[in-house]
Amino acid sequence: MPLDSQGMNGGREMRRARVVGIALAAMWWVGCGDVVDSDEPEDEKPETTADNDEEGPDDSWGERNAREVNDREVNDGEVGEEPGEFSWRPDWLRDPGSKKEKKEKKEKKKGELGVVAALNHPPKIVKASHDPGRFVGCEARATVCVSASDPELDPLRFTWSQLGGPPLVEGPSVVSHDEHEGVTTSCVDVVGAPAGADYLLEVLVQDLVAGPEGPITMEEWFTQEGYDETLSRASLQIPWTVVCGGESAL
Repeated sequence: MPLDSQGMNGGREMRRARVVGIALAAMWWVGCGDVVDSDEPEDEKPETTADNDEEGPDDSWGERNAREVNDREVNDGEVGEEPGEFSWRPDWLRDPGSKKEKKEKKEKKKGELGVVAALNHPPKIVKASHDPGRFVGCEARATVCVSASDPELDPLRFTWSQLGGPPLVEGPSVVSHDEHEGVTTSCVDVVGAPAGADYLLEVLVQDLVAGPEGPITMEEWFTQEGYDETLSRASLQIPWTVVCGGESAL
């Protein structure tokens, strides 16, 4: 069927008018958004009054958190690598609850250590002997032995030293260290001057406990764990005399 050219032209005109109308309406809407009908200067803002129905932003959150920050300890901040750079955070934000946890752990550890300290007892010296005896002749040689035990059956360390008399020719040199039925015996050889003299030896006995790199004394362990000076030892001074030609320092 032939188409009516006037009808087609009329349809195109209607569509064109509709598009133009929509475009004009959009331009008018955008233009109205930029219009400010006010005689006041741009840099002045109308004062707000208590009767204003619209309330401003709620600042209570910021004030409340500011008070919380002020009530807690803060760190001194850190200087960054760039000039003028500085960062700061409250300690409680850096590691929340750590101080309380550390305090609880410290108290728990202190209690455990207190139990160890209360249960530990120092060693006891139970016997001392000289061979051939307390007095020796011109050979000026003797073997001195000391036996000790520990209430908790801890292993023991014996430390020998000379406290008095002229310098020994030899010793004290450990010749044996034996443990039998809870009693440990340490023996040393000493050689004095043949001219005759009085000597004074000392032995220090300490109980041992396992350390990270080997046995350590209980005293060292107490120090590492933060205790004040705590002694766990026994000591004995042992006199010994060389008599030669009927003379001695006695």
